[in-house]
Amino acid sequence: MKNSLIELLEQLEMVITEAPRVPLTDKVILDANLLLDLLDQVRYSLPDEFHRAKQIESERDRLISASQKDADKIIRQAEEYARKLIDQHEIMQAAKGEAQNLRKEAEMQAEELCQGADKYADSTLTELADLLQQTLAVIEKGRQKLRAEQVDNRTEH
Repeated sequence: MKNSLIELLEQLEMVITEAPRVPLTDKVILDANLLLDLLDQVRYSLPDEFHRAKQIESERDRLISASQKDADKIIRQAEEYARKLIDQHEIMQAAKGEAQNLRKEAEMQAEELCQGADKYADSTLTELADLLQQTLAVIEKGRQKLRAEQVDNRTEH
C-alpha cells in the first residue's frame, strides 16, 4: 500500500525526532537505510501527489473558464436586454412624439375646417341676405307699382 506524501514526511520527521542523540551535541544517530527507504517512498509518492495537484489545477482552470464563459454570456444577455429596453423606450418616445404631432396637425386641420366652414356659412348667408334684399326690393317695387295702379284706377273711376 502506498503512503501519502504527508504521511511519509511525518514518518521522516518522527525518525529524526526520536533518533538517539550524540551526547553533548545537537546531532542524532540515524539509520541510513531507513532514511533512504523513506526518501525513496517520498520520491515514489511525489508524482501521484503532483499529478493530483495538476488535475485539481486543471479542474480549477476548467471551472474558472466555464464560469467566465457563463458570466460573459449573462453579461451579453443583460446588455442585449438593456438595448431592447432602450430601443423600446426610444420607439415609445418616438411614437408619443409622432402621436403628439398627429394630434397637433389634426387640431390645426380641424381649426382650418371650422374657419373654412364659418367663412363659407358667412359668405352663403351674405349672398342670401343680398338675394333677399334684392327680392325685397323687387317686392317693394311690385307693391309700389300696385299702389300706383290702384291710385290710377281710382282716379279714373
